[in-house]
Amino acid sequence: MKTPNRTDAFRFTLGSLAHLLAFSLMLFTWSAEATAPRIAAKMLGEERHVDVVGYYSSSQNTPAAEIEGKLTADLLSAAFQAGGMQPEIDVLPSKQLAKYEFVVNQVPVLICAEGDLTAKEMKRYRLVTYFLSDVANGNNPISLAFDLKNPRGDKLYKAFDKGLQKIISNGKYRELMQKHLGKDAVSANYFSRLQRQNPR
Repeated sequence: MKTPNRTDAFRFTLGSLAHLLAFSLMLFTWSAEATAPRIAAKMLGEERHVDVVGYYSSSQNTPAAEIEGKLTADLLSAAFQAGGMQPEIDVLPSKQLAKYEFVVNQVPVLICAEGDLTAKEMKRYRLVTYFLSDVANGNNPISLAFDLKNPRGDKLYKAFDKGLQKIISNGKYRELMQKHLGKDAVSANYFSRLQRQNPR
């Protein structure tokens, strides 16, 4: 099997349009093929400062997954911007690669679904759930895992947590949900269920 390198990943900022397609491929399928770790970019003479790492799989490129991917990308963008930051995201071709970058190469934030982190790992990192992919029932949390021992991770956590609360309270979150999923997309108890995913 060919080992992927940095050119296999999509690299972009949240402000760009390219992230929408990448997220649509990434967020809603969580089985991934085994693959070897990639060569660190600095070994190739390329300096990278990725803040958030996620993964995608092309095996589930359905219209519904694409819509939810675009929605979650917009939610991430809006929340980080409302918190005063615009981090760079690296979307990789497998969960194993994303976790390797997060744990070994110390990228400060990982986009993850329920079950992506072990119970031990979940105690180590701070999770903020920003979307429930089963919108009608308030299930299937999609979260950001922040490494708070990393100074950049702590800064990103504070910005995202503040920004997420802001876009929920000012109606931007609901507006994005309705834009992508329809006028009646948000159930009456959606936000209370989202809040329960983020105990304080």
